[in-house]
Parts: sequence; structure tokens; C-alpha cells
Amino acid sequence: MNKSVLGQLIRINLLYANPQSTQKLRQRSRSNRRLTWALVRQYVLAGLMLAVLYGFLLTMVDLVRNKGLFDNFLGVFAIFSLSQGISIINNVFFESKDQAAYLPLPISARLVFLAKMMVVLIAVAPMTLPILYVFVATGFKAAVNPVLAVVVGLLLFGLVVALMTLLGAFIVFGLARTKLFQQHQKLVTFGLLFISFAAMMAGILMLNFSTASTTSVTAGIPVLNWFHDAVTNPLSLASGGLIGSLVILVAVLAWGTDRWLLNQFLVGPTRSTMVTRKPHQVVQRSFRQRLVRYNLGLLQSPTLLLQAVSMTLLPFIMMGAGLLTDSHSRAAIAALPIRFSGLFLVVGVLAGAITVNSSSLVSVSISLDRANLEYILAMPISLKRYLRIKFWTVYGVQALMVAVLAVAVAVFLQLPVWHTAALIAGLLVGVYLMSVVYFARDWRLRDLDWSNVTTLFNRGGGNFLTFAVIFGGYIIGAIVVFMDYMAISVMGGLVATGLVLLVLLAVGALVVWWFDWHYWSAHLTENLH
Repeated sequence: MNKSVLGQLIRINLLYANPQSTQKLRQRSRSNRRLTWALVRQYVLAGLMLAVLYGFLLTMVDLVRNKGLFDNFLGVFAIFSLSQGISIINNVFFESKDQAAYLPLPISARLVFLAKMMVVLIAVAPMTLPILYVFVATGFKAAVNPVLAVVVGLLLFGLVVALMTLLGAFIVFGLARTKLFQQHQKLVTFGLLFISFAAMMAGILMLNFSTASTTSVTAGIPVLNWFHDAVTNPLSLASGGLIGSLVILVAVLAWGTDRWLLNQFLVGPTRSTMVTRKPHQVVQRSFRQRLVRYNLGLLQSPTLLLQAVSMTLLPFIMMGAGLLTDSHSRAAIAALPIRFSGLFLVVGVLAGAITVNSSSLVSVSISLDRANLEYILAMPISLKRYLRIKFWTVYGVQALMVAVLAVAVAVFLQLPVWHTAALIAGLLVGVYLMSVVYFARDWRLRDLDWSNVTTLFNRGGGNFLTFAVIFGGYIIGAIVVFMDYMAISVMGGLVATGLVLLVLLAVGALVVWWFDWHYWSAHLTENLH
């Protein structure tokens, strides 16, 4: 094996593992070895941050006695490891589209495949360091010899990561052979990315539930409790049996990877199955319907969708994770009488406003047109009408995401129908008002020559502006909600809600007047460049 060639292949494929990070580092003038080490450093630092964060949370729990939390934690991070592996495998093997580039080179396909799989391991292992922490820390708390606890923890950690990575490879390559993947590759890719994000969020919520009470379930989960037994009693026969079984399973999957997946890698994902499309009847659509479909098509980028969904969920998770995981708080919220429905309306408006930021769909929708915007200007439609159609199309998608999230929260809290309706109505209003603002911002900062969609999120302040708006919204929102609660308690629900509605109408009218009648009238005549 040519180790120098393998090293070069690993460095090349590291660029594909996380295209967004690669793009940002290139914008900072990183290249060659500096870029490679910067990417590796990012993975390691992210893994250490996760290990420190979850390690701090778990110091309050006795993992030796509490098998339930140990197994829950291991299960969630095993799923997280699997989903991370699936996402990175998809990027490195399929999204890179580089198989043809290796054909004229004197490099064996097995070496290329091995380099790509090693990149996956390099990217996945640091993100699952919390598993290693739990294994070693539980061994220490069980009074196991420190050296033995570290050795067993490292061995189990390596086997778990290898097992999840190989399973992820079989899942991705299996999906690549299906018609669903070949016909809807962007949709499937978004699904894979979203699973990774959902697994991480599930870990946060699970720990919020579990660490809220040190008396949570102590019973183990079948199969996963074997790991608990192995780290607390590493010299037992059961521990040896688990390690031996994992070694055999990993070896079998590695053999299967070399036997089947390598051949599929050589053939290529798009040629393994012939895709036949049934003839379909041509549907006559109006010009407006075609524009709506065109604008929906612009939103199909997996990276764009994941960023939009995650930034929509993030304010809810940051604001409500601790609150919603407390049973007493949930019961108190659900028991509020109908006169407090106006309070839910206010909460909805504030929450909806916070969910719209520089990473939202509406905040980049104009720039997504790229050069097509000039082509659209040549059509028999005014620019103002086109932008209006675009705005309502993208707002509809953004509002739908928030409404689905609101329904999920309402079901979880067991809110009455009237509180749920007020919450959703407020969310739709808040999303609309901030969408109007950020849509105009996208026109002001429009970039029609971008090469990577992530560059659009970093305009005009980028992530700093996003988090500043979120935290500023929390502070202002807490003050407004407290004042509304006191007003309802003193003046009654009907009077307080009426005043709130008058304020909302005034603010909404001011925003619509400024942007719809004043801003756009003055700026639509600008040259696109």
C-alpha cells in the first residue's frame, strides 16, 4: 500500500466531508495542508466541546447505578454516530461526484475506497467522544482499575464507531440502488442530513429529561445494558463475550463492505439500476402556478433546507428545552384558563419573529434566482408582481414549518384548542412581519453570483446577527410576556387582549406601509448589479 498516495487521497476527500466548512476556510485563505489541518482541528474541537458539555451534565448522575440513563445516552449517541456517518458517506462518495477523476490515474479503486472510509471515520469519531467519556467515567465510578477502564473504554468506543460507520455505509449504498434516491436525490439527501440534526437535538432533550431528576429509570435497555456491564465489570465473561461479538460483527461488515460495496462504488450509484419513467399527462398550468413551482424548486438544496429547518427549531429548543422538560411547568401552562389565550397570541408573535433570521428561506430567496432574475425581468411580468409571488410562496413554506412545530408543542403540552389556535395565529403573524423585513434585506444585500449557498447566510452580520437577534428577542419577549401576564391578571383577559391586538395592528400596519409601499416603491427601479 502506497501510504503517501493514501495520505493525499485522505486530504482530498476531507474537503468533501463537510463542504460548508471547507468553503468558509477557503474564504479565510486556507489552502493545502493548512486547510486539511484546519478541517481536522474543527472536528476534534467540536468533539471535545460535546464531551465537555455532556460530561458536565452527567456529573450530577450516578451512571453506575442508573443503567437507564447510561443506556439512553449510549443509544442516542449511537444513532447520532450512525446519522453523522450516513451524512458524511453521502457527501464523500456521492455528492463529491469524483469517481471519474480517478479512472485515468494509476490508483486502485480499493485504495480510493479505503481513503474515503477513513475520512468518514476521521469526521465521525470526534463527534462521538461523549460515548468515550461515558465509558471511561462509568468505569472510574465503578472503582475499576483506571488503566483497565481506559483500555476497555477505548476498545468499546472504537468498535461502536466502526460498527455505526459500516452500518451507515450499507444504508447509503443500499439507498443509492433505489429508484427513490435516483429520482429524488436532493430530497433523500436532505432527509439524511435532517436525521443527523434530529439525533443531536434528541440527545439534548433526553439529557434535559434525565438530568432533571437523579431518580430517573434505573433499568437497562436490552443489548445496550451489556455495555454497562462491560465497563463496570470489564474482567467478567460477559464483557469478553461482548467485545468478542463486536469484533466479529465489525469484521463481517468490513468483509461485506469490501465484497459488495466496493463493487458498487466501481459501477457508480446512478448506473446500478435503470430508472424508467412512466409517461405522464401534461398538466396545463397558469403563469402564476409556474412561477410558484419555479420558486419552490429553488428551495430544494439539502444544505439550504437543513439550515432553514435547524435555525427555525433552534430558538424553540434554546427557549423551551428546560421549561418543557419540567413536568410542573408543563402542567401549569396547560392549566391556564381561556382568558390567558391572549398571552399565547403574544408568545406566538414573539416566537415567530425570532424564528426568522438571516438563515431563513425568505432571507435568501431573491438571491437564489442568481442569473435567472435578469431572465425573469425580460418576461411579460412586472418585477413587483414577481417578487410578490416569490414572497408569498417562500413565506408559505416558512409558515408551514413553524405551524407544524407549534402543533407538536401544543400536543406535547396538551394545550386546549383555544390556546393552540392563539399560539399558531401569533406565530403566523410574527413570521410574516419579520419575513417582510428580511425579504427587503435580501434585496438590499442580494448576491446573484454566489458559488455556495452558505455564503448567503453570512451577509450583513451572518451568525453574529442571528444570535444577537435571538438573544435580544428573548430579553424583550420575557419583558413583554410578563407585562401582558400582569395586565391580564389585573384588567382581565378581554381588555388586555384587546389592547394587545391594537398594538399588533399598529405595528403590523407600520411594517407593511414602510416596506410594501415605501421601500419597494423606491428601490425596485435599481439596477440589479
